[in-house]
Amino acid sequence: VVAPVDENAYLRGIAAVDPGLTVNHDRALRRGANICDDIAAGKDEPTILGNARERLAGGNATITDEQAADAVALARLHLCR
Repeated sequence: VVAPVDENAYLRGIAAVDPGLTVNHDRALRRGANICDDIAAGKDEPTILGNARERLAGGNATITDEQAADAVALARLHLCR
């Protein structure tokens, strides 16, 4: 059984990574969906992580590689289906 998408859990998790990532919820969810698109497209892990870091950095947050990996894990858990 595949768990349903849980946008609120994703937003809570991503806020714990960096509160600046959830200043705009719609943008945060779009960026999470972009991570899922990379995964669905079969991109390799370094590309997925690099793209996530690039998408999430700037604006209201500065993202490390570890934070990008956390964001990808959260997207996989709560958004990607």
